[in-house]
Amino acid sequence: MKRYLFSFVLAASLSLLATSSKAAEISELRYTQTTNHNDDKVAIVLGFLLVSGVIISASSNKIHQQYNRWLMVKRINQIIALERALQKASCDSH
Repeated sequence: MKRYLFSFVLAASLSLLATSSKAAEISELRYTQTTNHNDDKVAIVLGFLLVSGVIISASSNKIHQQYNRWLMVKRINQIIALERALQKASCDSH
């Protein structure tokens, strides 16, 4: 949980940093009267992609952990079934 929270905070910080640096560049450009409106869109898209990438990464890690738990439970159930079969076979042989 802490890892996901750290990843999200890091992504949000990087997104804000990228957006604020782009905003500083944009305000400087506006000051010199040579604005490019695409810079606003680029900063927003980059921030969105960064945050969504971290969210997707955290989600895929969670899915992977759930799959590993499912595999572990499946293996434990197979071991239990094998032990029961061995006990039954040993009881039948006596």
